[in-house]
Amino acid sequence: MKIGRNAPCPCGSGKKYKKCCLKKTVTPPETLSYRRLSKALDKLMPRLIEHGLSVYGEMGDGMALAEFFGWPDPGEVPDDETAERAGMLYWPWFVFNWEYDSLDDEDGILDGPEGATIAELYLESKAIDPQSLEGKLIYAANRNPYSFIEILSVKPGQSVQLRDVLTGTEMNVQDKLGSEILKRGDILYGRAILVDGVGMFLGLSAIVLPPRMKPQLIDLRRNLSRGRKKVTRDELYDWDLDIRELYLEMDRALHTRPELRNTDGDPMEFHKLIYNIESTDIAVEKLAPLCMTETIKEIRAAAEKDKNGNIHRAAFDWNRKGSPINKGMPNTVLAHIEIDGSQMTVIVNSVQRAKKIRKEIEKRLGTAARLRLDEISDLDAMMEGGDGPPLPDTGLMDHPEIQQHIGQMLQTHWDNWVDQKIPALGNKTPKQVVRTADGREAVEALLLDAEKMADNDPIRSSIEKEFIAEVRRRLKLDRPLRKKTGTTDPGQLTERIAQIKTLIAEFGDKRLHDTYTGFAMSLCDAVAASNRLIIYRGRTDIWAAAIVYAIAQLNFLFSRETTHHLTPEELCNWFKVKQSTVSSKAATIRTTLDLFFDDERFCAPHVTRSFQYLEDENGFIFPATLLEPEGDHMPEPIPLKPPPETEKGKTQKPVKPKKSAKKGDDRQLSLFQD
Repeated sequence: MKIGRNAPCPCGSGKKYKKCCLKKTVTPPETLSYRRLSKALDKLMPRLIEHGLSVYGEMGDGMALAEFFGWPDPGEVPDDETAERAGMLYWPWFVFNWEYDSLDDEDGILDGPEGATIAELYLESKAIDPQSLEGKLIYAANRNPYSFIEILSVKPGQSVQLRDVLTGTEMNVQDKLGSEILKRGDILYGRAILVDGVGMFLGLSAIVLPPRMKPQLIDLRRNLSRGRKKVTRDELYDWDLDIRELYLEMDRALHTRPELRNTDGDPMEFHKLIYNIESTDIAVEKLAPLCMTETIKEIRAAAEKDKNGNIHRAAFDWNRKGSPINKGMPNTVLAHIEIDGSQMTVIVNSVQRAKKIRKEIEKRLGTAARLRLDEISDLDAMMEGGDGPPLPDTGLMDHPEIQQHIGQMLQTHWDNWVDQKIPALGNKTPKQVVRTADGREAVEALLLDAEKMADNDPIRSSIEKEFIAEVRRRLKLDRPLRKKTGTTDPGQLTERIAQIKTLIAEFGDKRLHDTYTGFAMSLCDAVAASNRLIIYRGRTDIWAAAIVYAIAQLNFLFSRETTHHLTPEELCNWFKVKQSTVSSKAATIRTTLDLFFDDERFCAPHVTRSFQYLEDENGFIFPATLLEPEGDHMPEPIPLKPPPETEKGKTQKPVKPKKSAKKGDDRQLSLFQD
């Protein structure tokens, strides 16, 4: 029965229905739009897939699938489980991103249109109205590349706020199911689109990547940006295969049992050494000193004895003080020794430790102990076979003393963590990497991952989160990144960049072709955009000289083969700066921005063309120029402007090499790093 707006609210509050529960039952307009779009998408996807198969057939699907997985070799074809997990990603990619390319079809199996996605072919074939729901979905998703998506916040049952890790774009997505499963810090691979102001997923990974994998994505972002602040959508599309291969590697890593190692770094392999012994008392007396945490007296007191006071059964550990990996652990257990009558059992977790304890037993007991059996179990067999009885729930973890001990271990661990070299951080310490924005983001991801792992253990969750919060305070992650001293005002920075460009232009007017001057101006912008090259510090003339120096190296302008070639001395003398300083800063620019001779942003065509290579089916590489039709020639080198002395009819004096320079030194050789 419909309730009137002015009727008493059925919840019993005494208020009118319109001022109480009516608003709670009204569905927001964006939710209604999302439902309509979802229904339209559910109908659209089968039609697009069917259209693609009708155009290219099953062979086309097979070719697209091979490209999706990076053209794997026969021995690297994904297994059924991997292919099934990728299904949610593959089909949207197949219809919105894949394009048939005859170059990939060496045997000429397919005969279909090239350079168009299946969605574009469908639009043309069916004459879809761009303003219809189908048309809007297609235009929003078509050629929209996949990326890595980080969950920023969640409204359970409603929506999720997300950020593209690579481009930095943020979006609110209406997804009831996702908002009930996903949590802050989760990372997904896929695509989010905006249709009529409504955000929705269209192609999403079946697995959630943990936050600890984010440092790899930050490294990828740094490589793709090449010194710029943002990665563009076009760059995501160009690097589609490389980005997807990283996701597939992460997927394999999450579904591959890791190689476990003990605290000595040895591969885990469980050995049960069974000995026959002549005397229980002698075995305890000789082997008890291997235990660093208990005295012989304490071991004897805890042992079971017969009616005559002789030891019948005893158990103790072979251990050592401290841990080489975790400073929070007071000791490391190397083996467990159990003596029962005439039999002694020693359990260790690696081949190396088994060899060491056998030598110790032979040295200490001699013929009084005879090895009868070495029972070996690897970790896979134990996990698959469920080897051993289940551990009883003793309730020890409920004791305050045990919880206090665990808390002390965790506190020691996190106290030392900030100064510990972390592989995920490039073997640098958290204290070192938090000096940059990327480093802070990576450390925060690792701490968030630790919090999520602690949530799975009620005891750790209540204790460890306090220590993690303290780590954040120690590393000052709760404060904005402190900017380095120097010119930070945007207006002053703009003026500084203009000064550098003016110096570059003045030198370019004298000696550079306009092409090279333009390259230097673009490189100046790239340096200014990099958060690792602090252009607002240092002398402007050194920055200008270093930028021109880097362009000269990338284009071989120091080579005598270049018409009116430059020399490092001439360049540095013009700017009135030291050559060693400029050379070092130019090398830093090239390394930081990962510049090479195939970079069309900063290298002339005759240079980039020379460094383009192709790989054939046998793995051999050859210059791309070999495929050029006859009559096509390499672009001509761009000459420099003659030096001022030459313009006046004078001959430029040769520059004498410094005494420290080696005979026959070619300045251009400094381009190639060892």
